[in-house]
Amino acid sequence: MSNPRIVDRNPQLAAEQPAVENPSVTIDLTTSHSIDISQRDDVHQLKSNAVGLGGVLFAALAGAAPITAMLGNVPFGVGSGNGKGIPGAFMFATVVLTIFSVGYVAMARKVTAVGGFYSFISHGLGRVMGLGAGLVGALAYGTIVASLLGGMAYFAQSTVNEKLGVLLPWPVFALIGLALVLVLSYLDVDLSLKVLGAAMAAEVLILLIMDLAILFKGGHPQTGLNTESINVVSAFRSNGGGAAALGIFMAFWSWVGFEACPNYAEESRDPVKNVPRATYIAVISLGIFYSFTAWMVVSAWGSDAEVVAAGKTGSAMFYGAATQFAGKFVSDVMGWLVITGSFAGAMAFHNAAQRYWYSMGREGILPKALGKTHHERKTPYLASIFQTGVSFALIATFMFFGQTAADSNADKAQNGLDYGNHAAYLGLYTQLALLATFLILILQTLVSIAIPIYFSKHHPAEFRSKILQVLVCPIIAAIAQAGVIYLLISNLKVAGGTTGLTPFVPIVGFGILFVGFAGALIIRATRPGVYANVGRFVQSVGVTP
Repeated sequence: MSNPRIVDRNPQLAAEQPAVENPSVTIDLTTSHSIDISQRDDVHQLKSNAVGLGGVLFAALAGAAPITAMLGNVPFGVGSGNGKGIPGAFMFATVVLTIFSVGYVAMARKVTAVGGFYSFISHGLGRVMGLGAGLVGALAYGTIVASLLGGMAYFAQSTVNEKLGVLLPWPVFALIGLALVLVLSYLDVDLSLKVLGAAMAAEVLILLIMDLAILFKGGHPQTGLNTESINVVSAFRSNGGGAAALGIFMAFWSWVGFEACPNYAEESRDPVKNVPRATYIAVISLGIFYSFTAWMVVSAWGSDAEVVAAGKTGSAMFYGAATQFAGKFVSDVMGWLVITGSFAGAMAFHNAAQRYWYSMGREGILPKALGKTHHERKTPYLASIFQTGVSFALIATFMFFGQTAADSNADKAQNGLDYGNHAAYLGLYTQLALLATFLILILQTLVSIAIPIYFSKHHPAEFRSKILQVLVCPIIAAIAQAGVIYLLISNLKVAGGTTGLTPFVPIVGFGILFVGFAGALIIRATRPGVYANVGRFVQSVGVTP
């Protein structure tokens, strides 16, 4: 067994060999290092040069699931949060996330790795924090898969029942969706991204048709286009019975997925250019689209009271606006596309989650089987199967325990189903979405702190010359996102925080982070060679001066 050779004195260089599990070997862990795996035949590789700018962009946009974000998040934000101020919430989130992206893409140009947050945070804040971030990232994205499949099942059950007269319980749709996700992710990354792109284009088009119809007809006949709602200040005003913080939080939840662009770096053509471009395009285009769509649907409903009342009807808020201003056909198509859009989002997050499991598996932190890729397709197929198991466990939990007696009885009285559809929306979709977004905001806050530390230590010249990109913007982003986390914690009761998973969101979120910390400390004490690998496997193309 040869001794590990780790390059950590010059962060622009990468080691030719990874660390090995040999407790007798003394390894200097005081500085950051990167381990180049691009030419290694003992590390399973993903399919290189498989994805262009369009593919990475589709993954980000489809992961954000625009139509699900609108039909699922806007009504909840309106009815339980800031009412007609929801467009302002999206505008506020656009500004914060654009500022966050400035430092984020600067980091992506330096560390080209499938681990995303996991790799970035380990390079900036150290391996203990990095491993905690890796576990949080994997579980956050894995949770969103189940959440979006719950949303898909909710919309599918309603639409299929209404349009086709077929009565099926929501778990049937969720499990069919999960099986399709597994098959597509197993086959080929390029194929799955093409499916994502087609679904995303269709859902954006149908929402734009509704938006433009409302715009050209001038909004509600009495109140017109509600210009007050596009004032960012309006985002911080409650609807009278809710909490403005919930509307702001739902806006941030609508973006989750755009930050996964770096997870495709090792499969991307020219990742140093394409990953940053895709990130900027995703965050800004989503911001414009979300803000405009939220403004239009608010303007369609009229007075403050009417807007809030419409928000409490859920997705019917959009169906009603589409029917009135664009016609029943557009509303009907929207009902089908929200199903495919939710599925596309679930698949995008499945791809991101499996790459976290794969990243930690190939570094020896998790079972090495997770770090294997298919010998022909070069997909992380075992990590994909593992993530499918995680999603199944979450779906099964809400299938059997996620509905209240009231929901069950109401649904049985209405359509004779054994499974309450409310468990899919209010349980699986909403509660897991709260948890996942909470986890992602923790990671984005941590990576915002990691960026200036990383550059000041390992790229001091750039730190001094790019002070705005790598210091000022990350600090602003960290403060703003920490504030959103605080607002959520302080308003959980308004979000239905006395039942289900919701009251435990902060405990579960921080608990996962500390489990990762503890695991890192144990690995450091017992397997120093593996500990040296934490978050350090990169493609050399991203390690630039």
